[in-house]
Amino acid sequence: MMDTNFVPSPEFNATAAKKANVDYSNNDICKTISVPLIRDDFPFGTRMTDPVWNMAATDENFAFSGHDKTEPLPNRSRMALLRTRTHLFIGWFFYLAPADRLYPDMTQSRVTVWNGDLAELHFGAMEPDPWLLQICIGITGISFDSTGRNRWKTDIWENEEGWGAEIMIPTEELRLTEGGFRFNLCRCDMKLQNSYTWSPLQIRFHEVENFGELLFDSYDNVCTMRSGKVPPARLDRSSFETLRKTWEIPAYRVTHGPYLSNPDQNSICVNWETAGKLPAFIEYRKAGTQEEPQRVYCGRSNGILSSETAHFAKLENLPEDTVFEYELFYLEPVTNAPRTTGIRRSFRTAPRNTENYTFFCVTDLHSDADYLVRALQTQEAETAAFHLLLGDNLSHAAGREALYQGIIDPIVSVQQQKTQDVPLVFIRGNHEQLGVYASEYFNVMRHPSGRTFYAFTYGKIFFICLDSGDDKADSPQRLLFSNNQLLADEQAFLREITQSPAYQNAAFRIVFIHIPPLSERDVQLAAVRPLAEAEIPPDAMFSGHWHAFARINANETAFTAETAPGVIKRITAPAAQPFPRVLLSTDNALFCEVKEDKLEFRILQIKADGSRKIQDQMVIGEKK
Repeated sequence: MMDTNFVPSPEFNATAAKKANVDYSNNDICKTISVPLIRDDFPFGTRMTDPVWNMAATDENFAFSGHDKTEPLPNRSRMALLRTRTHLFIGWFFYLAPADRLYPDMTQSRVTVWNGDLAELHFGAMEPDPWLLQICIGITGISFDSTGRNRWKTDIWENEEGWGAEIMIPTEELRLTEGGFRFNLCRCDMKLQNSYTWSPLQIRFHEVENFGELLFDSYDNVCTMRSGKVPPARLDRSSFETLRKTWEIPAYRVTHGPYLSNPDQNSICVNWETAGKLPAFIEYRKAGTQEEPQRVYCGRSNGILSSETAHFAKLENLPEDTVFEYELFYLEPVTNAPRTTGIRRSFRTAPRNTENYTFFCVTDLHSDADYLVRALQTQEAETAAFHLLLGDNLSHAAGREALYQGIIDPIVSVQQQKTQDVPLVFIRGNHEQLGVYASEYFNVMRHPSGRTFYAFTYGKIFFICLDSGDDKADSPQRLLFSNNQLLADEQAFLREITQSPAYQNAAFRIVFIHIPPLSERDVQLAAVRPLAEAEIPPDAMFSGHWHAFARINANETAFTAETAPGVIKRITAPAAQPFPRVLLSTDNALFCEVKEDKLEFRILQIKADGSRKIQDQMVIGEKK
């Protein structure tokens, strides 16, 4: 058996990403008991006198519920647990002199279990499948079941020393998660108005977060299930409780981010992910000052703060060209006390419309994190005011973690080497629509509008970011998709914004859309027709999707000489548009220098060895 003073080695490093391993507790340890398996013909109702009770897992370590009392308990409590293949047996005995017991007054019109001394049993879980079962048993046998099913039996007795009970619960009423479930036994001494609990609580009995745990397997096997690794030695209760801290991850732990998104002339968004669902907020102020920080909550609705894992805060009314510092906070589980994550970062707001700056764009990454990191480490990316991802960041929407690991985490790893964060602009591609978890895009790459198409002003440029939808038409067989409606909504959106003062008064207007609207058969072409019909058409449109470089100049129907031959074969008869259209390949990066009266575009080709060359260049002058 392992030494109870066991300290796990740093090399154990068990997997902490499982939702079942997220720790919401305020306690230093999660009290845990492995419940022994006994024979199926166990005799119920012997008042804990059958010899098999000698095999039970027991504990007498109870404490006052809450943290308002520190003196020793006036009365002892004893708990014992056994199980068969079909039932869980819990026995308890509360030491209490006859004169100190309180019985319900049966002459009252309404008598409940809470009118006298009682015990409360709580079972449940936080992650990954939250549930709670509350069973209350009074000293006279009055009971309560939060499910209303009452599919359990109880036997109660009293003697001169106190009162006890055996309870038999079908295991099908309990939901095992990797070998166990959360549990607490709570005792109410109604005459003294004291409450005692097996697992320490903060405020109330229903704190699943702070419950202990019953295991229906050995400590060794549960360790392997939870951590994914075989324990370094045989575990007992104490060593298991110590070791589990190495694979449990606090709910407040920031697992992804922070990262900035949606830069606009006077606003920006901050995003991050925590291991568990918590309310969160951000505080920010001008860097280097002692100003009182401003606070923005992440999700506030109908009187409460939202508990989420994906946190999103929009900072508004920001002055231009100013450095801000920010700090991430959360509310502690159960107590809701504000706590800092300890993460502090900074950023610079958008430049004035008279100032020069640069921006950087890549497309069709398809989870190629190596290429993404190489691109972000180029000199052009290092100096950019923001980075734009032009769609198909993944090949398949395999869940929120895929978006983080394939895209966001590599970006954050590069940005954390810098003194200031660089905001991101997200364009949705057709591959982001694929898979059961496609809607997770809106948690990781969301826009304040709730849409996947939008516009923003940054410096002297008015940017239009469109969603080209899927590359296949809607049909009765493809009920998941409603891209025809999406594109119709975008067309109405474009007719409105091309009439806006922000669009018409901008020095330049740039459009990004993943699938290029080239020929008359493209459904995207009809969606973007308001751009061609606008009194002032855009200055340029950039796309990806075809995994090859191509360019069509304004008012022309032929590809330029630099265009990849494969594109010419696959795309015929492009329609003329009053603005140039550029298609970026998977190894391309777009770099733009915004100067006083012109935009200088360079299409870079970034190779596997980190070297790069200029594949194409384009200069656009300001329209007078």
